[in-house]
Formats: sequence, structure tokens, C-alpha cells
Amino acid sequence: MFEAVEGPPFHRPGDSAGRGAIFHLSTANTWRGGEQQALWLAEGLRTRGCPTIIIAPPVSPLAERGRAAGLEVKEIDCRGEYDLSAVWRVARLLRQRRAAAVHAHDGHAVTIAALAGRLAGARRVCTRRVDFPVRGLWKYRWGMDRVICISEAVKRVCTTCGLEGEKIRVVRSGIDFTRLAEPPAATIENLRAEIAAHKAKGKARPLIVLNLASLVDHKGQRWLLEAMSTVLAHLPQTVLAIAGEGELADDLAHRCRVLGIESDVRFLGFREDAPALIHACDLFVMSSHLEGLCTSTMDAMAAGKAVVVTSAGGLPELVEHEKTGIVVPPRDAEALAAGMLRVLEDRKLRSHLGRQAQAHAHKHFGKEKMVEGTLRVYEELGIAAIP
Repeated sequence: MFEAVEGPPFHRPGDSAGRGAIFHLSTANTWRGGEQQALWLAEGLRTRGCPTIIIAPPVSPLAERGRAAGLEVKEIDCRGEYDLSAVWRVARLLRQRRAAAVHAHDGHAVTIAALAGRLAGARRVCTRRVDFPVRGLWKYRWGMDRVICISEAVKRVCTTCGLEGEKIRVVRSGIDFTRLAEPPAATIENLRAEIAAHKAKGKARPLIVLNLASLVDHKGQRWLLEAMSTVLAHLPQTVLAIAGEGELADDLAHRCRVLGIESDVRFLGFREDAPALIHACDLFVMSSHLEGLCTSTMDAMAAGKAVVVTSAGGLPELVEHEKTGIVVPPRDAEALAAGMLRVLEDRKLRSHLGRQAQAHAHKHFGKEKMVEGTLRVYEELGIAAIP
């Protein structure tokens, strides 16, 4: 197979064969925030002269979108975290191309990159996007040269779990402002009609609350539904739209029926038009009790929307209470409802918070800052092939 090689790998600006490239490894077959960040990073590195290649599962969204963006993509299937066949194939590719580094973008990819990178003599970097307790600490301590955390909250979890602080760097995720250009008024009105047509017959204008998140426990939608039942008692013209897919879809729909709010909650599923949905809402809410950072909240702020979020994970790093949004405790439906009502009932406050959020987002949240921050990490390791 391959003999493990220690020390710095082959360093020089990449050539036409892709030698000296940084490989971005993902094992995900889904398209979520992490995969979007990996693609933006790969594109940003390419524009800065850094040879970049994506390794992803066959026919995965990242592989398809990476290829559509004109990036070189190598498809390697991974049948689990300890798929030694995948390790061997990745290591062979890294060795053949004399890779400068392999950058892992999800938990399973970290294991593959740790083993394959050591076999091939390439530097190993990973991005950790969640504030869950670290499992498999060995692969971060032994396997990674640097661990990039997307927020100070994620860094705190990593250090609490025993990861050496000198290995950790914080580089926040970024967003693409061009995606958030306001769509035509007709598009917005059509979306509002899709979500709240049944409320449009009343005297009061419908108020649309948007939650854009996977339907999984840590996103906290169970507390959001409870809060919504309180909101409706005061503002019956409110509609909650939840855009996302996940394992709790049936449970959440059942909870709506138990609360008697099924006609006031719209489950939209996965949506390609998420930016337009943000522009169509009156208030954006993130109800997580665990959250690495949350790019959908960043998108909403950049679009000029008032936001109500919990203080989970990295969310308070995005939103300053009463200045760029409202921050409430997690797992507290009463506090969440109070925050929602405060913004929904006060149009001036809603507008003010939206303007402040937008200004803050455009100053701090651009994807270019994420690319530049990651480049600085690469440069620390001597692997950034930048002219």
C-alpha cells in the first residue's frame, strides 16, 4: 500500500497536473450548509491561485455542483467512517498528485483524511461546524495539523473535550451576498400567497415567520411550535413557515395537530428558493438549542430581516441583543414567544432591527472573509500555493 510519511509534504505552486493542490474531502450525500461552505471555499481558493480539487461521493450534490462550477472533482464512495478501501483510494490519489494538504469537511471525512493524509504525507486540516461534544478525539489530536472551528462556541466545546488549543483556529462561515438580492415584488407576493393565502381574507395583513433549518432535534422546532401557539393567541394573522427536511418531520406535524395550530404552520420542505423566502417573511426565527453558527441566520440578517434567535452555540456571536436582533434562552417556549411578539407587534422595531442587522452582516459576514481566514491557516502550515 503506502508507507506513512511524516513531515512537510511536497510544496510548490500547483501545475497543470494539479500537483501541490489542496484536496477538499466530503463524505456527505446531502446538500447543507457545510457542503455550501466547502464549495465556496474551493471556488475562492481557485480564484486566488491555489490549486483545488474536490473529493466527494459519486453523484453527490457537492460533486455535481463542484463540477458545474468548473472545479476538478474526484468521486470516491465512502461506506462509513472506517472504510479502509476509501482510505486507500484517497491516499493513492493524494500521493499520485503530490497533494499539499487534505481538508476534511465533515466528521466521517476527518477520519478518512487523518489516515489517508498521513499515509500520503500530506498536511491535514478539518473544519468543525457543530457544537456537539467531540467524538473520536484521536482523529483530531493525532490526525489533524489544524482544526478550524466556525465559531468561538465550537472552539470552547473542542477545548473542553480535550483538544489542544494550539491546534485550533476560528474562521467563521461566510455568505454570498449576491444570492440575497431582493427578488421582484411579484415573486415576493406569490410566495406570501403560497404561505398565507388562507389568512389574506382577514382585515389584518398576514405576518409570516420563517424558520429555515433541518428538521432535527438540535434545531429546536418543538419549542418554536409551542411558542407559535402563544403568538397566535395574540396575533391570529401570523403564519409560521418551516423550510427544511429531516427525521422529525412527522413528529413536528403531529405536534402541530396536538397544539391545534396545523392550519397556521406550513412545512415547505427543502427549498431552492430560500433567499426569496427570506425576503417574503416578516420575521426570521432560529430556535436551536445547539448551533455551531447558522448561516441561514446570517442570510436573513444580510437581507435586512429582523431576527429572533436563541443564545445557543455561535448564535450570540452573530446577533447582539436589542441591537441587531433579539436573543432569548434556548428550550424556553415562553421566552421565544415573548421575543417574537415583541418584534411582530412593533413594525418600527422590526424595521430598525432589520437595518442594523443588514449593516452588521455586510460588514462581517462575506464569504471572502471565510476564504481569507482559511488561507491564513494554510499559510501557517506552509501549504498555501499563493503567488
